[in-house]
Amino acid sequence: MSLPPLRIHILGASGSGTTTLGAALAREFSLCHLDSDYFFWAPAETPFSRKRNPEERLRLVRAEADPAGRWVLSGSMLGWGDFLMPSLDLAIYIWKPAQLRRERLALRESERFGERVGPDGPLRRHYETFLDWASSYDSGGMGMRSRMSEEEWMARLSCPILTLEGDMSLAEEVSLCSARLTELGHSPWK
Repeated sequence: MSLPPLRIHILGASGSGTTTLGAALAREFSLCHLDSDYFFWAPAETPFSRKRNPEERLRLVRAEADPAGRWVLSGSMLGWGDFLMPSLDLAIYIWKPAQLRRERLALRESERFGERVGPDGPLRRHYETFLDWASSYDSGGMGMRSRMSEEEWMARLSCPILTLEGDMSLAEEVSLCSARLTELGHSPWK
């Protein structure tokens, strides 16, 4: 028996947990987990420092995000993923308090890069620039990845949107997503 199509997009600020929730929903609903960072950033010695050219990015997304497939895509598609909008069955927007997001990002970057992001590390400037950029999400305008620009993007969606706000556990988020997907006629496939 083949499973029915299901396409979910999870968006929110860096550090809000879009990738973590995407991986959890992929397991729960037998979906392919796609992450926008893979499509947006080219492999480089310093990860997340070199953008893919737009044509390559779109080619990669089109190859993996089949409009009739079963996938969950985590992360931002602002400015380059609009062609996927009509195929989405559900968008999930995650918002976490700025301080919590900054703490999560600092921990993640420290775990990922170790001493290279330490006070005297070669990636310290990159690390600080990234944290400053991520911290501007709530106050940023339309010219950047911000709450304002993502809310504008979501306003153009024709699919339902589930908003998860506050410091919830992953289990709570998965439960709310599962309930909403069940309401929409999709059941977990374990």
